Amino acid sequence: MGALLWGLQELMIFPAPTVESSRLAAVAKDVGAETFTVRADDGVAIYGWHRRALGERAVVFFHGNAETVADRVPLQDWLVDRGWDVVVIAYRGYPGSEMVTPSEDGLGRDARAAWAYTQALGIPKEHIVIHGKSLGGGVAAMLAAEVGPRALVLESTFTSILDVAQGRFYIYPAGVLLKHPFLTRERAPKIHCPVLVMHADRDQTIPVEHGRALATMFEHVQYVEVAGLGHGETLPLVDPGARAAYAAFLDAAK
Repeated sequence: MGALLWGLQELMIFPAPTVESSRLAAVAKDVGAETFTVRADDGVAIYGWHRRALGERAVVFFHGNAETVADRVPLQDWLVDRGWDVVVIAYRGYPGSEMVTPSEDGLGRDARAAWAYTQALGIPKEHIVIHGKSLGGGVAAMLAAEVGPRALVLESTFTSILDVAQGRFYIYPAGVLLKHPFLTRERAPKIHCPVLVMHADRDQTIPVEHGRALATMFEHVQYVEVAGLGHGETLPLVDPGARAAYAAFLDAAK
């Protein structure tokens, strides 16, 4: 079983959906998203969307591990309506981007490319919020520790994938087997911007204990726990309390 976990972990951590690029292009046209391609610093082509609002501030969004750039369109709509540009990318190996095997290092490179693209729009980092959902929270924390954004949102995410694996496969040496640990808890001391952590108390994919723990790890942190919901929901849209907290957090970041 340990050998199986070692060999299949990329499929478990990065289960990219199968969606035709033409479908993504059609949805982009429907919602008014500008599509773009940027190169990560290792040359991999990364596909993304830019949803324009005022051109003064932006949310860079990193999606979950089984999602595409089109999976959180209602959240994108909500942000644009509130005056925030939205930049979202497809990780390497995901629909739209170059089909190379994803990795923690690779997703970090993809995130830096998204950041560079956003700054090239003329939006300074003091007006950029990074938001990560699930796996995207690990990507968001990685980038935030490097670039120092205006603020960081961690939604339904983990202290580390290593901790998730140890909780789920406790009889195996996850620390030895895991190639992509995404150690958010070790990056937290390097993140000095305001942080909003949101988690649902019935999350069966990443237990709520991860959100509670994350809420103790940052200098400037606000924690919102949503009752009765699970992992897949977009918490700022489906829960009034989370929506109010998210809106206030973004308003403070303007």
